[in-house]
Amino acid sequence: MQLDLFDSTPIPIEDKGKRRAAQVLGHIVRNTPEDAVVSVADIRFEEDLRLTYPTSSSSMPVTNLVHSHALQLASGYLKIPWGYVSGLLNEQSEWAKELCATNLNTLLHHRRRGSRHLIRSVHGLVCGFMSANYKLMNSELIADAFAEACMDVGAELSDGYSNELRIALQATLPRTFTVRGKKYTVGVMLKNSDFRKGPLSVSFLIGRPGKWCINGHEGLRRVHKGRRLDEKNLELLRSQDSSDAAKATAGLVHQHLSPENIKVVMEEVALAESEHVDPSAVSKMLHSLALTDVELQCILERIKDEPTRMDLAAALAWLAETELGIDRKLDFMAFAGGLVMK
Repeated sequence: MQLDLFDSTPIPIEDKGKRRAAQVLGHIVRNTPEDAVVSVADIRFEEDLRLTYPTSSSSMPVTNLVHSHALQLASGYLKIPWGYVSGLLNEQSEWAKELCATNLNTLLHHRRRGSRHLIRSVHGLVCGFMSANYKLMNSELIADAFAEACMDVGAELSDGYSNELRIALQATLPRTFTVRGKKYTVGVMLKNSDFRKGPLSVSFLIGRPGKWCINGHEGLRRVHKGRRLDEKNLELLRSQDSSDAAKATAGLVHQHLSPENIKVVMEEVALAESEHVDPSAVSKMLHSLALTDVELQCILERIKDEPTRMDLAAALAWLAETELGIDRKLDFMAFAGGLVMK
């Protein structure tokens, strides 16, 4: 197995990727959540499904719009099947919203009586409805620690994705690594959600220059579960938990991009380049991704008669590049990474 891990050929990081990463950093700064730890007795869903609750920044309770994700989280705490709630919402009628609000309020004040919830909003939109044990981790502080650690090891921010609920940042070393005659790039990926749309994670990133990237070996999968919150300790715990998460994030960047770890991963790449998969089993292997018939056909058309694990990962990574939605894109990239990095 020949691994030229220090190919001296420099590769520039694409400007469009850098711009997307900068946009994600700006998105994080502009969309810092406003938090309120609220007793169930003070929470009410209005007939139009807006949410009324008190906040420390207002002398009167506020009434905010609710993101469907936050509504789904609330339904989960109340043990209301999401299919029932989404079915009412799909009615697009006032009576359906009123019925949904009645059910939510009734169960909230019976099944969650005496409890408190963390409500996270951004610019008047409730994006998260979590328990009071949710660990607050400041995405801005974590992203800054990620960027600084990447700079320490010579990696550059190379891409980024974001939506209302989730962010992802990629950083790449500006040189190639050669395995079996093919050039690969390596780097790290940071993923986080302030609204329980996935854990904080830092994973290893590999790709083909200018073509695709996949990620695996999530060395940090920190779920947002911590000490019980209230309005008195909110800022203290946010500061402590954010600092801890930032330090762990920086540590994982250094660990992932150490020469020793890069060599280990490139050996996995070499193995994935040599191990074949049964084309007839591909559909079953990808079942958990819930691919459409068109997506599955696109993958099958891109793999050879005797595809390797790397061929299949590359086909899935190519599909991720065409997927505009961040959730599907990240799911495809992580699944493809799992095919290569065991």
